[in-house]
Amino acid sequence: MPPITDNQTLKKLYNAFDGFPLHPDNERDRQLYVDCQKVRGDTNILNDLGTHIEWSDEPTCQLYAGHRGAGKSTELLRLKQHLEQQGFHVVYFAADDGDIDPEDARYTDILLACVRQLLKDLQQTNSKPLQKWLKEMWTGLKDLAQTEIDFDIQGDIEISLAFTKLTANLRGSPSVRQKIREQVDPHTVGLLDALNEFIQEACHSEIEPNKLVLIVDNLDRIVPIYDAETKRSNHESIFLDRNEQLTALQCHVIYTVPISLVYSEHGTLLKDRYEGLGVLPMISVHERSPDREPYQIGLDSFYELLDKRAQFAAGCSILEVFGDKAIIEKLCLKSGGHLRNLMQLLQGTLRYLPQFRDAKKAMARSIMRMRETYVSAIDHEDWERLAKVSLAFEIENNQGYRDLLFNRSILEYQLTTDDNGNSKWQDVHPVILKIEQFERALQQVTS
Repeated sequence: MPPITDNQTLKKLYNAFDGFPLHPDNERDRQLYVDCQKVRGDTNILNDLGTHIEWSDEPTCQLYAGHRGAGKSTELLRLKQHLEQQGFHVVYFAADDGDIDPEDARYTDILLACVRQLLKDLQQTNSKPLQKWLKEMWTGLKDLAQTEIDFDIQGDIEISLAFTKLTANLRGSPSVRQKIREQVDPHTVGLLDALNEFIQEACHSEIEPNKLVLIVDNLDRIVPIYDAETKRSNHESIFLDRNEQLTALQCHVIYTVPISLVYSEHGTLLKDRYEGLGVLPMISVHERSPDREPYQIGLDSFYELLDKRAQFAAGCSILEVFGDKAIIEKLCLKSGGHLRNLMQLLQGTLRYLPQFRDAKKAMARSIMRMRETYVSAIDHEDWERLAKVSLAFEIENNQGYRDLLFNRSILEYQLTTDDNGNSKWQDVHPVILKIEQFERALQQVTS
């Protein structure tokens, strides 16, 4: 069966395979969603995080981790809908969408983002506590916020605009960002107190007590930055050094967290200092074995996912798109079970189809481009680490391995726990297996 080469159809399919989060309130997204719980180790965010929120009489603070692009946002949006159906009021926001710069983020940036989003969502709540804090700080902040707000007005719209301006400048200007932090950092306790007063007011006027949930997504995208003197990262500074502040909000909170921090020497501390820690693993597409035999249940889940998108976008099956099921299976296997990578491989294959008029050649070019991207992020000394992981299916507890987790050269998988509790494992991203640098390192490790 020849592949589809009509440009208009390819364009529709190309956009259908974009890696966008699925919103359960959207009819299209509901049709596209595929439940992959069975091939993610029976992880279920509604139980793993949601039940603790529903059953707890006090505010809770939980973390949610996983590789970037694995589908965390889709799962968090499912949780949002579920909690709303149970009578909760959920404020969800992606922190890197206008609030923080993931290339340089600190706790102060996150706190200001939370204030802005809560003010934006709870517009009917009396904001006087936050107005008072901001008015006391305004002399030092107004030039940095680059706004002419008059505090004689003291309206809810104006204070919301002030925090919007602050977060915009935190994200947009590195020099201004540092000055804002210097102004706000000594006063974060006061800001937190004012925010909690605002939350308590909301829970007595707009929302039922203990029914407010704040979900802060995409904090896992914060790039690690290391202090030259202490060698500590901003990840540690935010989630460990500031854990008392992060957990102090008087509402239920979920923060996403980098997966590399979960598997650091601080992993136990994270679990001790936060009330819940959920991890979303990859979709298992191969077995945990030296030959990495295809895991058919996982491949079937991916096939269903792709077929739904193809049918919705162009009224055709995914098999009709490429004309050969072996091509689809290879793309799924090369993605390593990583959703965004799978979408990128599909889009690349579609993009090269008009040029090659051959699906296998188009697929090979798409895989090659992704491989180049991954190889460029791997340092010379990392190849030996990757070779060891490919043999042991586990990582060692040092920063080199954690960096490889962060950049997704190493992926985490999970299937249902066996009698020994051995359900999780790590493996090298398939797109870099068997290439020359990897094979050379593997030979050195095994010789």
